[in-house]
Amino acid sequence: MSRIDIKKLIELIVAEVINELEKRGYEITFGENIVEEDKNDSYEIDMSAFKTPVLTENMLLQVDKNISEIIIPENTVITQSAKEFINKRRIKIIYKQNG
Repeated sequence: MSRIDIKKLIELIVAEVINELEKRGYEITFGENIVEEDKNDSYEIDMSAFKTPVLTENMLLQVDKNISEIIIPENTVITQSAKEFINKRRIKIIYKQNG
């Protein structure tokens, strides 16, 4: 029985899937190819129900993926996974002053 490294197997599978999708007319884009101009303006996340607002990755997953910036209350706690998501998607944070 032949052995194959899992990374090599994944590379082969991904290559085959991409080839098949391209044959079917799909255009494959990767993160580096995304043009920033395609992003919409900003989106305000309503945290009025929170005594201490906390921004989570789950909240960000519900926001349109073309949003370039989000508006949150100035004292919002941002979880580590939300920070990683923000950095990955290059989302700008705008802090709204209370009051």
